[in-house]
Formats: sequence, C-alpha cells, structure tokens
Amino acid sequence: MAMLPSDILEIARSHPSLDRADGETVIADGDESGALLVLASGALRVSLGGRQVSQITEPGSVVGEIGLLLGTPARADVHAVGATVL
Repeated sequence: MAMLPSDILEIARSHPSLDRADGETVIADGDESGALLVLASGALRVSLGGRQVSQITEPGSVVGEIGLLLGTPARADVHAVGATVL
C-alpha cells in the first residue's frame, strides 16, 4: 500500500525540523548526506545545472530519496523558496 504525502508528513512530525530561509541550500549537487527530507511548509526549487526543473510545494513531499536508496551523491540542487520547514 502506497503512503500518501499526508501520511509521510505525520511520520516526519515526530522528528526534529530544519528551518531554511529563502534561497538557502537544502541539498547541493554532489552532496552525500544520505538524508531523506520531508517538506513540512514552504516550497523547494529543484535545479539541474543552474536551470530550474521543478518546484515542490505539497507538504509531505520528499527530497533526497534517490541518494538514500541508491547510496549515490545528490544529482540536483535544492533550495528553499521563502521560509521553509523540513
């Protein structure tokens, strides 16, 4: 059974949060953090080679899952859009 973003957000609320300011880097291309981050509020801009490819706005959405699951470095830059909580 697939988890909905609301389910993921509920689980994430039991963990410490990270506050990021507008434009602050959340994940940098090449990072090897192996962290799965869940958007609680705000938005995230995903860029490849300096070009925006996505904007994530739905609470409960995740970033960093590819690196975590595959054990590979991040392949994109992720920045906060406005005040963002993960």
